[in-house]
Amino acid sequence: MRKTVITLTLIFFFSLSFAAAEELTPEKRADIEKLIRITGSMKIAEQMANAMSKHFTETFKATRPNLPDRFFEIVDEEVSRVINEQMVAKGGFLDLTASIYGKYFTHKDIKGLLAFYQTELGIKTIRVLPHVMQESWRAAQLWGQALRPFLVEKVRKRLNEEGIDLSS
Repeated sequence: MRKTVITLTLIFFFSLSFAAAEELTPEKRADIEKLIRITGSMKIAEQMANAMSKHFTETFKATRPNLPDRFFEIVDEEVSRVINEQMVAKGGFLDLTASIYGKYFTHKDIKGLLAFYQTELGIKTIRVLPHVMQESWRAAQLWGQALRPFLVEKVRKRLNEEGIDLSS
């Protein structure tokens, strides 16, 4: 009986998730692309190109210090060009990201996000959220480091209470 109830419950929840799935229509996709552009997600290409060029430059300068400056200019130009082209190419970053947005957001959600990100608060959010996330990450790291001694003490105490010896 219990297996039957569990099976029926799982079937019910899976059918709900599939019923809630929404097709990625051309209209929804166009709005997703607009949202991706408005929020600055396409700037990832520029950041990726800069990081890759920097990596190539550092690697080549370390192994081949006599290369002319023009070599590094060409590397920068080509990496930027290829990444920018491939961002919008079929199967590129924009396609992949649009599919992900389409999976998690309905078209109504996307329209709501578009409306929000075009408000004063939405524009501010786009501008400051990367800084908030970066500072929050640093704060979380510091908090975790500060918590470590307390956690170690509590775990040791509990292990002792349970008779678990880690000394061997």
